[in-house]
Amino acid sequence: MKKDKAVQQTKEQRSSNPVYLLFRAAIVATFAVALYSLYSRNFADHAANATESNANNNNNQQQNVPRNVDFMVQVLQKTGGKNICLPNGNILGTSVDFEDVEAINKKISPVLSKLTKTKFFRTVKLDLYKKCDLWENDDVCLQEECKVEQIQPSLIPNKWKSKNSSSFQGFSPFK
Repeated sequence: MKKDKAVQQTKEQRSSNPVYLLFRAAIVATFAVALYSLYSRNFADHAANATESNANNNNNQQQNVPRNVDFMVQVLQKTGGKNICLPNGNILGTSVDFEDVEAINKKISPVLSKLTKTKFFRTVKLDLYKKCDLWENDDVCLQEECKVEQIQPSLIPNKWKSKNSSSFQGFSPFK
């Protein structure tokens, strides 16, 4: 019973983890592309064989088309043969299109790859799991520069001080 409960909790944690969901989607997409390439080759072979047999046999017997090949033919006809894994047009909510992003990625990927292999990146390490000083929920604050530093009241120039600011002394929202 305890083991079943632990397995259920692990499944729930996995299903809410965005990295796991992204990894799972990548696996599904890879599997779909593999199936597509496998069945498109089979379909091409089947189509070539069907053309030869129809040329040899001038009868109008219908060929037995496997269901999976028939399904892929229907999908390809509906998409017009376009690569559905390579989107085009504007990215929703931005003024950039997919082609520009792909072009920029092709330009900067080799440069970034060379840069990350330099000695600097072999010696500098970043602690991604360092506790954030500002937020208790660490995933809200991602940058060190985002926190608000308190200043000593004696360092504030008198012309900036308000006469009724004494009521707020001791108030610190981020402690």
